Amino acid sequence: MLCSKFKTSCLVMFIICLLESSAEIKRPNVLLIIVDDLGWNDVGFTGNKLISTPNIDTLAKEGVTLSNYYVSPICSPSRSALLTGFHPIHTGMQHDVIASDEPWGLPQQFKILPQYLKSLNYSTHLIGKWHQGFYSKRHIPTKRGFDTFNGYLSGATDYYDRITRYGSQWGLDWYENETPSASKYAFNHTTDILTSQAIKLIQSRSKNNPWFIAISYQAVHIANSPKLYQVPIDYLNRFKFIKDLTMRSYVALLASLDDSIGTIFNHLHKTGQANSTLIVFTSDNGAPTGTLTGKNCNLGVGSNQPLRGAKYTLWEGGIKGLSWIWANWLKSKGTVYNGLSHITDWTPTLFSFAGGNESSLPANIDGINLRYALEGNRKRSKIIMRNELIHNIDDIWNVSAIRIDDYKLVTGTVLDGQFDDWHLRHGLP
Repeated sequence: MLCSKFKTSCLVMFIICLLESSAEIKRPNVLLIIVDDLGWNDVGFTGNKLISTPNIDTLAKEGVTLSNYYVSPICSPSRSALLTGFHPIHTGMQHDVIASDEPWGLPQQFKILPQYLKSLNYSTHLIGKWHQGFYSKRHIPTKRGFDTFNGYLSGATDYYDRITRYGSQWGLDWYENETPSASKYAFNHTTDILTSQAIKLIQSRSKNNPWFIAISYQAVHIANSPKLYQVPIDYLNRFKFIKDLTMRSYVALLASLDDSIGTIFNHLHKTGQANSTLIVFTSDNGAPTGTLTGKNCNLGVGSNQPLRGAKYTLWEGGIKGLSWIWANWLKSKGTVYNGLSHITDWTPTLFSFAGGNESSLPANIDGINLRYALEGNRKRSKIIMRNELIHNIDDIWNVSAIRIDDYKLVTGTVLDGQFDDWHLRHGLP
């Protein structure tokens, strides 16, 4: 009798464990990694043999890579699309980035991803770059759904002294929530700051309450001219075989970024949260290119090879993004999703992964829920496929582009067309 009761008790405990495990997967932690100005040819998982990004590549290989994924050609529009699920042409964000002295931002009437997740009892945190408006308090992250914010509000800062410049104007830009904190973080490299803040959040979270952490790296965006790519000396020394100092600094900065992602992933394991965490990786636009050949697009030396065009343009090099997801429970691990996808898809997709009901989202949202396609779900009826995508309609620069199936129409040009061509990277052995 005791034996029977013992077996029954064990069975009940086993079922409870299964239910707890299932509930954990239904409401996973979400780690969103956003990389600034990363080019198609700047990572190993797209075929680059000269640049080493082992952590990014391993997670991409073990997860699901989105091979047909698109973003906006510049930063503020892309991030607005990610956060709202609406295309920038529907939020008024499609034209340009938000300069430090401009009084505008992402319109208040658009609810954003952390607000949706808070309705599901997620704690929400932003580390790093915001760039969605900061001229009034109602535009900053802690007023838009983030419980905590540690980072900078503008488009870029110095990697060490926290100074941001726009034209002849300059100022300090680093905040803890709503408190100016530039002096506290001076002389620390931006990537190191973001890594340590992510680790602190991961270590402090309760395993019973899901969290959403967006870590929005400055890397591999330039700092303030003339100090473009600033990296710790030990990283710079790793790549002495690269003779061009700017190119060496860029590769070193990318290596520090990759190490940061690896360190954060290791802490997910150490804290027992790896199995209950969904990781999403995305770039925000194509790389600025051409500096080493005499042209100047944000002074960048990234590469979008073999794609045409660069940051700012509506050619593939400007808008074809890098993205993957990783989670231990994905049935589709180690596969590639070839469906046409867009950065607006992350709001409905992550809301669904978090257990949200799509009926809670706006009926006219532009993003589609990719969850069932990405996780290898057999309920094919829930999988939505798109065959067309508007890349942009900019009535100020008079440029636009649309893709339908395998055809694409581009009208107009930016920056006098000097980045509409294919650009080879120079400076690597």
